Amino acid sequence: MKRVLLFFVITILFAGRLYAAGIENLSVDTSGEDILVDFSFNPSEKDLARLEREMGREVVFLVDIFRKWNVWPDEFIRGVKIIRTIHSDAMKKEYRADSFDGTEIISRRFNSFATMTGWAFRFSKVNLSSLKGLPEGDYFVRVTVRSRKKRVPDLISEVFFFLPSWEFNYRADSPTFHWDGKNITFVKPVKD
Repeated sequence: MKRVLLFFVITILFAGRLYAAGIENLSVDTSGEDILVDFSFNPSEKDLARLEREMGREVVFLVDIFRKWNVWPDEFIRGVKIIRTIHSDAMKKEYRADSFDGTEIISRRFNSFATMTGWAFRFSKVNLSSLKGLPEGDYFVRVTVRSRKKRVPDLISEVFFFLPSWEFNYRADSPTFHWDGKNITFVKPVKD
């Protein structure tokens, strides 16, 4: 009986650490006719250690808007792809992060790994789409964070197609919102 109780206490104490990794503070807002998205990414300790060890690791952020359908699968409308490349040299204590959003490259240098990841994994006011021309309906924003494994030769990846090609892959959806052609209202989830 004591062992069972001890097992449950340890499980409860460490459960927060197991599920702490992921996308946090996902919020959707509008400014004029633009949809703006704020979010931050909190990698696990294992992923952070891997990012700090390896040079030139790419982390891909996909911010997509989907139209929600009741019967059909959700419809992809538009998306933004942001690539953040993490360069860390612990021996020289040099840390650099590059950001590419499809139009411009931003490169910044940092004194510590923590400040670099703080900048690289926090997003504010990402302009996702314009509301102009968007048909009326229910929508949600999906944020996906991926880091590709080291490049595997094509022949090996073709033979072992069942192996995952991503080091880590996190996904989070915003609350559903309704666009009536003029205003956005957030739909409250129905409790069962």
